[in-house]
Amino acid sequence: MVEFPWQIIRVDIMGPFPRSPNGFTFLLVVADWYTKYTLLHPMRTATASNVVKFVENNVFLVFGVPQFIIADNGSQFAGMKFKQLVDKYQVQKIWFNAVYHPQCNFIERINRTIGTSIRSYIVEHKEWDRNLFSIQQAINTAKHESTGYAPAFLNFARYVLTSGKFYGEIDSTEGMSLLPKDRKELVSDFSELQEIFLDVKKRLNKAYSKNVKYYDLRKRNEKFSLGDKVWRKNKVLSDASVKFLAKLAPKYVLSVVRKCISNTVYELADVGSDYVGTWHIKDLKPYFGSNSDISVG
Repeated sequence: MVEFPWQIIRVDIMGPFPRSPNGFTFLLVVADWYTKYTLLHPMRTATASNVVKFVENNVFLVFGVPQFIIADNGSQFAGMKFKQLVDKYQVQKIWFNAVYHPQCNFIERINRTIGTSIRSYIVEHKEWDRNLFSIQQAINTAKHESTGYAPAFLNFARYVLTSGKFYGEIDSTEGMSLLPKDRKELVSDFSELQEIFLDVKKRLNKAYSKNVKYYDLRKRNEKFSLGDKVWRKNKVLSDASVKFLAKLAPKYVLSVVRKCISNTVYELADVGSDYVGTWHIKDLKPYFGSNSDISVG
């Protein structure tokens, strides 16, 4: 049961983007499952060293060490450097998501929000990183539909102000006193946090139950065995540099089940090729011996 901010975090890498004037091509996204507070960190290269450095210095040593981390199957998170980091700080578990399976993966929604925000700001694609911190602030100061509160409020137990005029106008600073006001009033406000967190907990449970119900309605009933051929959804992206358009690519690619992780998650390898990751059954279709199997997406 999740009861504290930063108890569970999700880490993800977006990109590659066009190289910006600052040399950035990737975006590391770190989000707290409880408060939905989000951190955006542009990177020149998506190496494990860059990821580990940011997560340690800007997450663990600022917001606290999580109990669990949810990550994708990228080498940055599955490799030794990241494992050494979580062992050093005694993180209890890393959960690796099935490829392209956003169930229980709230960051997919955040990623869509980030992508939409970047598109709304930019004039040239290479300037995608220009307003990242404004986007980060907008996400963190807007009320989240799942919790009913702004992520920044739940994270800092106060509203993060976006204008200095909140404090009131002054005519002159001459003779102005810088003595702080009695902090007892502020401390008394903290006593309401317990009720707020209980409210958030109820809202998150309700949102989770709704997502599970929706997911169960769409879940496939097929089961596959080791060595079975299956069609997996083709997730390729367009690449203008080689004149490749994703819309014209096949919707499904023939693959082979290399390992059955559960009734819904499978490790796959392409036929005559290498390992292609862990896939959820919602992105798989049974193979019956011909290309007609995939005529309907």
